Amino acid sequence: MSSDLEEYRLRQREKWSGGPPTSAPPVVDNRPSDPQPPVVVSEPLSLLKVHILPVATDVGESDRLSAATQYLSSKLSSHSSVQKGEVFMNEVQKYVVVGTDPVAGGSICKETDFFVSGPPVIELTKLQLVALLEEPQSSASTSNEEEVSDNLFRDNLGPFIEGLLSGDKTLLVSSSEIVTVQNVRYVATAMDPIPEGSGLGMITKDTLVYIDVDQAGEFARVHVLPFQDTLPRVYDFDIFEDYLRPYFSMNPMNHYSVNTQFVFHGVQFKVVCVDPAGDSRPRRVGPSTMIHCEGLLHASLRNILPPELLEQLSTLPPGLQMLLINTELLASADMLDRFIDLQETLAARRGVSQEVLDALPTEAFREDTSGIAREERPENATQCMICLSDFVSGESLRRLPCAHVYHQPCIDEWLHRCTDCPLCKTNVEQAFMRSAGTT
Repeated sequence: MSSDLEEYRLRQREKWSGGPPTSAPPVVDNRPSDPQPPVVVSEPLSLLKVHILPVATDVGESDRLSAATQYLSSKLSSHSSVQKGEVFMNEVQKYVVVGTDPVAGGSICKETDFFVSGPPVIELTKLQLVALLEEPQSSASTSNEEEVSDNLFRDNLGPFIEGLLSGDKTLLVSSSEIVTVQNVRYVATAMDPIPEGSGLGMITKDTLVYIDVDQAGEFARVHVLPFQDTLPRVYDFDIFEDYLRPYFSMNPMNHYSVNTQFVFHGVQFKVVCVDPAGDSRPRRVGPSTMIHCEGLLHASLRNILPPELLEQLSTLPPGLQMLLINTELLASADMLDRFIDLQETLAARRGVSQEVLDALPTEAFREDTSGIAREERPENATQCMICLSDFVSGESLRRLPCAHVYHQPCIDEWLHRCTDCPLCKTNVEQAFMRSAGTT
């Protein structure tokens, strides 16, 4: 094969570096019309690498090497290019070209390396694709996704696949891989049978192809910032090249909006701004999206909390919001535990019954507590630990079975969502039932 490659290379040099052909003299047109640009014939790209794998059935390395050598030698002798997706047969086995460098394909040369390692390519019986439309569709369009899918298959994907199969080629797909057909991007979301690991599947004339449509559209611009405390400290990095570009490439179907958070390679990110910003409709980040990543976020709970939890927190008394959100004391185990407890509480959204709440005693605050027995004095006698405000004489307080007292509106709001005392975590409902049973 090496002598054939060298001979081919010499012929190519003579062909592209020699003078004009000798079979006929050039025709010169001296008319004063606009000059026509000369026709420049470029030499086909030379392949650096070719990757070939068997189809359906696994075979040994020696058989793979033999099949690849015969195929590439035939391409060399016929001066034909090699492209990804080409299917060929030897005496007993089918093979497919699964990759080339450059990706557009090219001609074999002396420096071309070929590889045959990897799991066999699976012939798919079913393939589910999702078309990622760049522009968000109107409500009228989104209501008839089946019609959009049918049109895409009839006018775009169907003719493309037919053209490949008629030319002894195939469409190779892997999970979440982008396939672009005439500016329409498709993502493989399901395959049957499922290739092993990160293996490839290929379409045949018997493959049933289904198309869904993602009509959310793509952002024109997004601004994504990392949390400073999650960034690496021991090596240099580029936020876009090392994190954002690979993350968005690996997750083409994810939808984002302002406050969306994600983690990639241990670094936490948050979407802080999007364009267009006129509506709250989630969109994707695609090839045409301009991604800004200048700046850093500090690890305050307001930045970390998801929008849903922030919305729930907004119904709590202002003092409690201030205590739980406006802090950067994330290193404090106490604050972090309180945040986790609060998240679980809001997720459960179950408090004491209204009957128990109404039965809990209330009293007016008196600054002079000298007439109250010591065992009946509340531990927090001067301040509401929910809103963090000092009690004022005459204000209505509610006392819990554990003896802690709070502003009545503050503790009522809390107990509508949680059964525990904010300070000592005593279950108010159970404590009340026990005390009621002993009286």
